[in-house]
Amino acid sequence: MQVVSSVREAWRSLPPGASAFLKRAAVVFVLWKLLYIGVLLPSGEPDRWLVRVLGEFTATVLNQFKGEGHYRVRHVEKPAAQDGGGLESWAYVYRSGQRADIGIATPCNGLELMVLAVGFILCLEGGSWHRKAVYVSASLVGVFAVNVVRCSLLTVVKTDHPVWFEFAHKYLFNLAGYGFVFLVWMRYVKGQFGRVSGKAVAVCT
Repeated sequence: MQVVSSVREAWRSLPPGASAFLKRAAVVFVLWKLLYIGVLLPSGEPDRWLVRVLGEFTATVLNQFKGEGHYRVRHVEKPAAQDGGGLESWAYVYRSGQRADIGIATPCNGLELMVLAVGFILCLEGGSWHRKAVYVSASLVGVFAVNVVRCSLLTVVKTDHPVWFEFAHKYLFNLAGYGFVFLVWMRYVKGQFGRVSGKAVAVCT
């Protein structure tokens, strides 16, 4: 009971804006999980589409900057190791005549990071819907672009510096993705609260 009372007291001490944000975030999280588990996961979309497009863009980037047109993509449906079975989409990026350099699967497609980036913007109080739409669009395109660069660099690391692959895959390039989302959030928040502050000063003067 003491723990419950402490949590309740801490909740009451939150600023109104913070508590409203957390409530919206909780609702968005539950709705997203229900939508993903109940509808999107069984259908395989948009995971399958994201994996396919991510693989194609990764091969294109590698051909432009490293492979001189020799990188290809092979799309495969494999039994999923988790999430209740079913099939999981893979995009294997490989050089002609060689084994695959890297495999891009559903956990690599950036969907969860996109939802995280967009969810924060939608849950934050205030701001015009036009401005939110601009930042939501920028977040989706930006996360995808960062993921393309990430997969391209991972391919280079895997072939040229394999000893660093696990570190780059699990930590370094993941940090870059979350760092991009954080920068978008900070820019949005700074612009939003800067506007509010500016209006307040204008009224006071």
